[in-house]
Amino acid sequence: MKEYSAEVTWLVPEYVTLTVKAETPHEAIEKALAEVARDPDRYPRKFDYDTCGPDVVTGLWEGPEAYPDDPAREVALPLTPTQTLEAAIEAAVHHARAGASALPEIHALIEAFDAWREAR
Repeated sequence: MKEYSAEVTWLVPEYVTLTVKAETPHEAIEKALAEVARDPDRYPRKFDYDTCGPDVVTGLWEGPEAYPDDPAREVALPLTPTQTLEAAIEAAVHHARAGASALPEIHALIEAFDAWREAR
């Protein structure tokens, strides 16, 4: 059997709580995001272990060493379900934007996808 070194990553969300004054919920969201972006170290961050993402292998190498000097030892990883879904959505969006006829639901998907990409 071969020996491999694997890097496993897990995502632990961080959060802060703060109070803002606003006329609407949308304005409150905008103000909270702006305040945290303006001074990210002002509020103590807490870890939310209850909503951690799944463990994901983010690197794989042949042999007993991660990040070896020989880059040829790095093993290509298969796409995750999220990457596969994102690629499928991107293909559908590209197809519709290229002039293919699309149902109204596809146009709503394109809008949501654009908003999601912008937020990332």
